[in-house]
Amino acid sequence: MNFGERLKELRIKRNLRQEDIGKIAHVGKSTVSQWESGIHAPDLETVIKLANALNVTVDYLLGRTDDPTPPQARNFTTIAAHRTDDPMADLPEEARRSVEEFLAYIRQKYGKKDNGNKEG
Repeated sequence: MNFGERLKELRIKRNLRQEDIGKIAHVGKSTVSQWESGIHAPDLETVIKLANALNVTVDYLLGRTDDPTPPQARNFTTIAAHRTDDPMADLPEEARRSVEEFLAYIRQKYGKKDNGNKEG
């Protein structure tokens, strides 16, 4: 899909008129019509304005990708929800028990007294 087709598709999906797109880009309806029909193409600055106004990436608008979602709009909370600070989270139960037993042993052997000195 080329720029003109993408622009028209986005305009229709968002219930916008060519005049509305023209106001965003500071051009007339006939210029938008020429963009949509592939007769002319806007300059890069105008493409960026349109992409921002339509909340899509420039690459999507230019037909270089099928993902319209700008990076800042992508949902990164899914990654954070699966992240854990527990270093033993991926260990089997038996391995966890072994680590906990070893930590208990180390704490007992090298534990601190109330005054902060190590006992040996």
